[in-house]
Amino acid sequence: MKDKELANFVNHPHDNYFKSTFGKPEITRDFLESYLPESILKLMNLDTLTNQKGEYVDKKLKKFYSDLLYKVEINEKTGYIYIRYEHKSYHDEKTIFQILKYMASIWNELYDEKKKYVPPIIPILIYHGKKKLEVKTRLWDTIQGIEQLPQELKEMIPDFKFRAYDYSPNPFLDLQNS
Repeated sequence: MKDKELANFVNHPHDNYFKSTFGKPEITRDFLESYLPESILKLMNLDTLTNQKGEYVDKKLKKFYSDLLYKVEINEKTGYIYIRYEHKSYHDEKTIFQILKYMASIWNELYDEKKKYVPPIIPILIYHGKKKLEVKTRLWDTIQGIEQLPQELKEMIPDFKFRAYDYSPNPFLDLQNS
């Protein structure tokens, strides 16, 4: 191991643990089979799960986040699972915007110019911190007054929900489905 790699390994043990563990398709598969709803699992062919070894985290966020991208067949077409790992001592209310930003970056890179489409991405957050995770997991829940907007305007505003799994002390393991 080179000096720089060793320093990174020593200074970011949680990040390195996450990448070395969830970077293995068999471990990620076990996690997905254990925690994703059956309705989603039955659409996926987990035998096609392939680590893309792509990182979409910008340099200034590197010390707090790690992410992995897996290619997987979803509904007999190419799809992706974006797993974001967050290890912090504080809550970042902008997590949902960061996930959206990285999903948009992935879509921008994977855009098929011939077919004019992007593949589906299943966003997952794995959190480990000092406190229980308390962030909104649906984008529309962050938009002021969304309930009162007319349907025509709602259709112009993006919406998505990510799955969040909390491994902090005394967590609610599956944040949005308790």
